Amino acid sequence: MRKTLLAAPVALAILAGPTAAAQAGTVTYWGCHGPAGQALGLDGLLATNAGNAIATTVGSGCSGTAAGDGLRLAFTSGAPASGSSAAWRITSPGGVTVSAASAQRALSGFGGPGGGQPGVYRFASSGGGIIEQLETTAAAGGAGTVTGAASGPFAETSLTCTSSFPAACSGSAAVVDVSALTLTVSDDRAPNGSVGSLSEPGRNTMSFVATTSDEGTGLERVELLVDGVLRQTVDLAGAACADIGPARPGVDLAVGVACPKSATPTLSFDTKTVADGKHRFVVRVTDLSGNVSTILDRDVRIDNSPAVNRLPDGSVLGQALPLTADPGRCLVPRLTVRLSQQPVGRTSSGAAIFAKGKRYRFRGTLTCRDRGKRVVAPAGTAVEVLNIVRGRFAAKSGATVRQRGAITWFNPTNYSTRTIRFRYVPSTGNAARVNIPIVVR
Repeated sequence: MRKTLLAAPVALAILAGPTAAAQAGTVTYWGCHGPAGQALGLDGLLATNAGNAIATTVGSGCSGTAAGDGLRLAFTSGAPASGSSAAWRITSPGGVTVSAASAQRALSGFGGPGGGQPGVYRFASSGGGIIEQLETTAAAGGAGTVTGAASGPFAETSLTCTSSFPAACSGSAAVVDVSALTLTVSDDRAPNGSVGSLSEPGRNTMSFVATTSDEGTGLERVELLVDGVLRQTVDLAGAACADIGPARPGVDLAVGVACPKSATPTLSFDTKTVADGKHRFVVRVTDLSGNVSTILDRDVRIDNSPAVNRLPDGSVLGQALPLTADPGRCLVPRLTVRLSQQPVGRTSSGAAIFAKGKRYRFRGTLTCRDRGKRVVAPAGTAVEVLNIVRGRFAAKSGATVRQRGAITWFNPTNYSTRTIRFRYVPSTGNAARVNIPIVVR
């Protein structure tokens, strides 16, 4: 008793394809069997019984896929007493609005002899909308799918007897077999979320956590985009909440599956796949009905420059250790150099960030050993300035020692990102040098 419909006419029935009104942005929940006849079990369905009526299963019930497998409503007496009733109910999850319901059902045994108050088969939603209603003595039969507007949290098929005199109903042979029940819902609540543990500047592989939640159909996925390019997708729904009718409009889900309402996925990004600098990071979370929320949208600074000289502004960035004493102009030279004005900022490795086209001042001191004591280098002593750009060295105009061993030097305004090396080379012995990396933006 799958989706194949028999041609027999059905009185008062609204015949259409199963939940054909579902559009993109809606979710249809299926009970017993899915849109392609998939066996879904009894999860999400509720049976009620009273008096001489029963809600049961037929064949292999909702676990089988053969024709005739499914749910059944029937009377258990040839003269069902007033107050007898049986029903199968499908209930939507919270946080959504029910807009339609459908039942794939087959009618048999209707049109039996009268003589008393007939029983009633009804398919209706809890909000009061009756989609299909037939008296058990009516000439009706065959299979079909009935679909109609619905409201409230659930819909149900029922078979009832309400009779005051005589106190039993006629048409007791009526049987309703149901292969599938559906509820189509809309969800206008966008998911929520935030991003934490995102530190700057990013280096190597960045990892951070997205905290997400949804009050409607449930979460589907989280996406990370960098500079407009999709870099990572995390599936939050899992296989149990995958669309069971991908060829149909909207999304189809098994009603008995509890899709996730909260998740804290970890996102990661290899910063070495982009150049150093600012990059736009966007994190989006999507729920199962297609609502999308952007929970992060901002520039993130990437800096994979080598981690050297991590010292605060105003401190000495490098200092040569005392070297072996040898004859020469400046024995055992010791050179200290620092940036003596505030840069734009610093990278995570401590490199100063310079504004493009701006000069910055460096100050330092050169001292020598003389007769066992450390003294300042003579005024006019030359200090070389080298530039290391992408591993290549280039000499620039140097600096000279002034009074009291002081050194002052300004970088040219056309400088790009590089390492500046200050070096003093004595006539004999080892040199003293200081490396200062800079980033120009």
